Amino acid sequence: MRAAWDRIFAAFVARNKAAEAAPAKEAKTPMWQRLTELQIPLLLIFGREDRARAAERAKLLKERVPALDLHIVSGCKHLVPWDAADEFIRLAVPFLKR
Repeated sequence: MRAAWDRIFAAFVARNKAAEAAPAKEAKTPMWQRLTELQIPLLLIFGREDRARAAERAKLLKERVPALDLHIVSGCKHLVPWDAADEFIRLAVPFLKR
């Protein structure tokens, strides 16, 4: 058993050394900043009571991407599929069937 752990640890150390030796990755633009580049229908569903104020930011995003199909669901927080499952299904299923 000890030999197996030694091999696993050695592989872990080798991966870390290879990662440290690799050139730095170029910083990527966040996806929300690239939504205007997408040529597909977009559906965003946010909870109005999200502590991260996602609903407010979603409204700003809608201004930048007018084609965005945006829904802000009252009575739920960040995890809309759990907090408002029926509403999520009502919105998502027809969108996905397009």
